[in-house]
Amino acid sequence: ADRTVVLQYYDGLSWVDITTFTGIGNTGATFTYNLNVSSSTTLRLSTASAAIYIHDIIISLYSIAPTITLTPTTLTGLNYVQGSGPSANQTFTCEGTNLTNDILLTAPTNYEISTTAGGSFGTDITLTQSGGSVSATTIYVRLIAGLPAGNYNSETVTATSTGATSKTVTLSGT
Repeated sequence: ADRTVVLQYYDGLSWVDITTFTGIGNTGATFTYNLNVSSSTTLRLSTASAAIYIHDIIISLYSIAPTITLTPTTLTGLNYVQGSGPSANQTFTCEGTNLTNDILLTAPTNYEISTTAGGSFGTDITLTQSGGSVSATTIYVRLIAGLPAGNYNSETVTATSTGATSKTVTLSGT
């Protein structure tokens, strides 16, 4: 009969399911799971059916580089008529994984950013990491008011975090 096996970790209070492996028959099965935790943890395999036999457990320590993801990476049409600025907001999302520090977003000279559509806009935003992650956060961007008529193209918002490759969103407006 096929068995279902649950990989769990202990959070200090109870066992928490990580992932489930199904269809494990009498002849066994091989499975791999990458558990990305930055500290020691207690793991167990649990099954509601007959006994399971385990062998050849390999635990590898590996490091995954901190990663910042910005989506989309280009925003265009951040326009307004001279004297009526700022432009309307456009958005992108920022998220991070395996971080060792917060994410700092920095706007270019002619643009400003915020975490809320009607909120306070400025030149920098810090997204605080928790457990090495920053969940997908919407960032609002607009062309600042009071600019002389002209094109403000190929300017970039830059996202940085210690050890991560910096990422950018390219902005264009008139």
